[in-house]
Amino acid sequence: MATQAIMENDLCEVCQRLSLEALLSSEGFKHISDPELLKSSGFKCRLWSLVYESISSVTSLQSLDPWRTASNSPRFTILRGLERENFGLDHILVFCGFVGVTFEGQKNKDIAPLGTYLVGRLDISAVEEDPAAKFVKRRQIPRDPGSDDSMFMVSQLVDECINTHPRCRAPQTTILPTRILDVGSTFEDTIFLLISEDRKARYAAFSYCWGGQQAVVATEDSWVAMTQGITLSLLPKTIQDAVAVTQKLGLQYLWVDALCIKQDSEEDWATESSKMADIYGNATLTIAATGGSNCNSGCFIKASGDTTHTLSKISLLLPDLSTGTISICTESIKDPMREPLNRRAWALQERLLSPRLLVYSSGTVSWQCQTKVQPAGIGSARLPDFFFRGTSQLP
Repeated sequence: MATQAIMENDLCEVCQRLSLEALLSSEGFKHISDPELLKSSGFKCRLWSLVYESISSVTSLQSLDPWRTASNSPRFTILRGLERENFGLDHILVFCGFVGVTFEGQKNKDIAPLGTYLVGRLDISAVEEDPAAKFVKRRQIPRDPGSDDSMFMVSQLVDECINTHPRCRAPQTTILPTRILDVGSTFEDTIFLLISEDRKARYAAFSYCWGGQQAVVATEDSWVAMTQGITLSLLPKTIQDAVAVTQKLGLQYLWVDALCIKQDSEEDWATESSKMADIYGNATLTIAATGGSNCNSGCFIKASGDTTHTLSKISLLLPDLSTGTISICTESIKDPMREPLNRRAWALQERLLSPRLLVYSSGTVSWQCQTKVQPAGIGSARLPDFFFRGTSQLP
């Protein structure tokens, strides 16, 4: 017997019967809706307005061949939860089809119900403390990447990867790079350049855009003084933010190229640049500030506008008969290649060499690792697992 939703007002009669059981079933949750009914009901039903918006953002309903060739058949729309390995339930796929009509050569038969076409996608999320979180794995991303809520989510992502991801090597206590920043000092507004001398510890690496000259860098004349202390407030905003993230994650050391390589020494550059595979590969994680075009942009770039519409606090019965609360929103469509760091060729090696990436892009923060691989585009390419297990385990 299907579990029925206990919904807020402003939902049509059909949407009030929404359940996670239906979303997770092979048939999906079915809603009769021809183009005009779908459009008109969107003005009355808060959930169905999101469905209509998700379809309209992808394609015009009238542009789909099936809508033209089967125009005499009653139309229906199906919502179906998408469960991905290592990601869990995090999206709702929207399909359109026709009663009694199937299409030859239908693609994605393992995902799309028979006789339907994929026309839209919605994001579904739940808060960690809610009973629905057991079934809905996605967490709503705070709009301010620098907020306490965002940092709490980041801490959970790190903990999940370290403790539960089967393909991700546990962080190792490795020999530190030649020079590294000690950001764990109790001195207010001061960090230190440390000469590691083969000291072993965990650390974070940093990937970002310089965007021009920096006022404070390591040089032949300055590096000794930097070991006595660097005033944090004198550093560019992006590096200040990276220090804050490192500290909040409980790591004492951070590697930043501008401060850990002598910028006026060709010999030092040649020596240290040859160690990039070790520097990024041995880091517990790499913080990537992809949204900033220069070192003063900061890591925590707020969203410039509301690119999504969200229906929050939908209460419904769960498959285990408990009651949970979910949020559904239109998918935020962003082109990662518009992010400044992702357009820099040299940043490619830093991304690929890192076992874990904490990515701060415009208005959001995301996670990439060997287990949680992006389905396409930036982040979909990863080095083989054996690379992060050490050269002694190469096949």
